[in-house]
Amino acid sequence: YPESAKAYNLRAGAYFWLKNFEQAIADYTKMLEFDPDYAFAYYWRGRAYKELGNEAKAQADFAKAKQLGFEN
Repeated sequence: YPESAKAYNLRAGAYFWLKNFEQAIADYTKMLEFDPDYAFAYYWRGRAYKELGNEAKAQADFAKAKQLGFEN
């Protein structure tokens, strides 16, 4: 990955743990622009959506992560 992709991924994780879920979603989404098959980003973006109460988007991301081979 380019360094910028790694930076988005790391920053998204930090935002998630700081409970800034909107920004985590934005950064995971940006990471997925670099690699649309990155299952880890779909899983964690789904977790952020779930924290915000958006169950439909959360389940869609969890399903995509699973399709790409992510095992929780």
